[in-house]
Amino acid sequence: MMEERNVTIRSQKIEKDFTKQKVLLFGMMVGCLLLVAAFAPHLTPYDPYIQDLENSLKPPSANHLMGTDLYGRDMFSRVIMGSQTTIFATLFLVAIVSVVGSAIGVLCGYHGGRLDSILMRFSDVFLSFPGMVFAIAVASVMRGGLISAIIALSCISWPKYARIARSQVMMIKNTTYIAAAKLAGSSTGKIIFKHVLPNIVSTIIITAVLDIGTMMMEIAGLSFLGLGASPPVAEWGSMMSNGRSMIQTAPWTIMGTGLAIFLTVMVFNLFGDAVRDVLDPRQKKGKW
Repeated sequence: MMEERNVTIRSQKIEKDFTKQKVLLFGMMVGCLLLVAAFAPHLTPYDPYIQDLENSLKPPSANHLMGTDLYGRDMFSRVIMGSQTTIFATLFLVAIVSVVGSAIGVLCGYHGGRLDSILMRFSDVFLSFPGMVFAIAVASVMRGGLISAIIALSCISWPKYARIARSQVMMIKNTTYIAAAKLAGSSTGKIIFKHVLPNIVSTIIITAVLDIGTMMMEIAGLSFLGLGASPPVAEWGSMMSNGRSMIQTAPWTIMGTGLAIFLTVMVFNLFGDAVRDVLDPRQKKGKW
């Protein structure tokens, strides 16, 4: 029995160390992506916006690693510059919907009553529509643009965070330590910030990190449809849209951008999985 227990303890320690190493590894990858996005204007070998029609649609070479587009602009430079627009727009979107949605959920879950009924029925309205269809409609009404795309995606994303936060708060608010805090004379604000939020923040963080890849694809999708960032702004979805008509004659105009989207989304998804394993180890049960 003692030997089996020691083996179990060692295996748990190995698994825990491996999980931490995954977080560190993928966290470093995410950090590298953020550094590239932050310093994109200083990392581009060419100006990503200056047109050079003499070099139009040049294939990849030593001078242009990813070739050039229809206007002779260096694709490698535009992909790097596009990382700044796409990644930071995605992070801004995730931050907005997670904070606003969680705040609404905490408010509804803690106070309940008529406020809860009104806001939850309001969220049901947004949830009743197909997400991207509703986002496309909202962005179209607002006549496109990156800000319009962020607002449209915010409308379809905040109810999820509100529902998650509300369900977590409803489980917590009737616990003994919340009752003890009320008896001790703690104000509502103090109870929420000191006792409620620390118990739900890990769930919100996990959801937000796992949403980054999905949100990035949705922003790129709206831009691809012409409802996000508008040319000549370097944004990955818009760049994919500009190159789609040349996929047979000049495939390099979309290959580099598509690879950048694929790798970035994959890194953020892997990082999200690793963060989930650390903050909520119970969710690892049942994983293949």
